[in-house]
Amino acid sequence: MSWQMIVAPAKTPCPVVDRLQREIAGFLSTREVKDQIAKVGFVPIASSSTESLQSFVNAEIERWGKVVRDAGFARSMTISCDLRRSASDSHDRRDSPEAGDRR
Repeated sequence: MSWQMIVAPAKTPCPVVDRLQREIAGFLSTREVKDQIAKVGFVPIASSSTESLQSFVNAEIERWGKVVRDAGFARSMTISCDLRRSASDSHDRRDSPEAGDRR
């Protein structure tokens, strides 16, 4: 399961956040957008308020935090830059002309 949401920077004025929420909810409620989103297997859910989004995020943190804890992952687990670079370079880009330029 995954989800995406659109967020604004901290301290964005409430009227701006409210307007963005209304515009995005209106956009997501159109038949054309719903059909396109469904084609890729997503289910659009336009929240009615920032409070309901915050409740959703809090519930997801609790839900998936329990899964992570139960699986025994350490809270301080990090990925080094070298490991991230190594993983991103493994997609056959090593042979591209730019490959030698990456550090």
